[in-house]
Amino acid sequence: MQVDHGGEGSGGIVPVTRFTTDAFAPQDRFAAWREEHPLSPSRFMESRPETEFRARTAWFSLGPRPLHFTDISAQHWQRTARHLRDDMEAVVVNVRFTGGARGDMDGTALSVPGGSVIITDFRREQSHFSENCSCLALLLSREEIDAMTGGASAHGMALQPDAARLILANAARIKERALAGTLRLDQAGRADQTLVSLLHAGIAGQLGHRLDRDTALVAAREQVLRDIEDNLGSPTLTVGRLARRAGLSRSSLYRLFEEENGIQAWIRHRRLERVAAVLGAPGPQPTIGALADRWGFCDAAYLGRLFREAYGKTPGEYRAQAAEAREP
Repeated sequence: MQVDHGGEGSGGIVPVTRFTTDAFAPQDRFAAWREEHPLSPSRFMESRPETEFRARTAWFSLGPRPLHFTDISAQHWQRTARHLRDDMEAVVVNVRFTGGARGDMDGTALSVPGGSVIITDFRREQSHFSENCSCLALLLSREEIDAMTGGASAHGMALQPDAARLILANAARIKERALAGTLRLDQAGRADQTLVSLLHAGIAGQLGHRLDRDTALVAAREQVLRDIEDNLGSPTLTVGRLARRAGLSRSSLYRLFEEENGIQAWIRHRRLERVAAVLGAPGPQPTIGALADRWGFCDAAYLGRLFREAYGKTPGEYRAQAAEAREP
């Protein structure tokens, strides 16, 4: 195991611990994962690999809540009445970036593709087959899930695609920042609140429950962020369109992005980041004018001025420095 990052104080980085079976011989990988990985779910379930086993995991905490990311080969999983005597009381949310699953969740049939979000109650039995997958395990307390469902059972619930899409996108951003070492300790609480609020919104929508205002606003903000990313270079990306799709007034939408100095500032920031990513990449480069046209800037001069304000150098200087840094 390896701890990649860490820090003390509000400016510290969320520490990430990794485990991989790559260093083990193929015949030893499954046993190593079961015996040496402290968070291996095989401690609470029976599992049997479908193919040659491999696993790569990373885990960290958003405040008090652990998140567990896994890339793992196909397996058969089973939790029976014998396992229910253990002390695993959590409700687990399985966010599946890739890889489907099918089986039985204590009488409820399960059949979902990759890109799904499944809720599993570890007080209940289950038996399922999981394809090769990349996924996140998020643990909820009994009190949290009961507040989201109104006390109804969520065991085996698969969230509807629109809700799952927002949760997947948010979880992917958290994973990217944490594994890159850019997720700060003072940001962890808000990241946790956002992810849990999106789950709450998805469950409420599925069960026909009303949301409290704060949770609804968090979900609306994530919908807006997703719309921005999907349409970042489009001329149809306007404040009015974003407000209509999120069911918000313009003033409410502006308030959701106060910390970013307004929604227009956020869109500009994300467009400039896309431009910087292109300028820093190897291979043939488009002109600055082409970049301006692609990412919604009125012309090359305007893009150049905004880019210099944000990065302290012109697009041409940024591109030249990136090329120089790549040279051996």
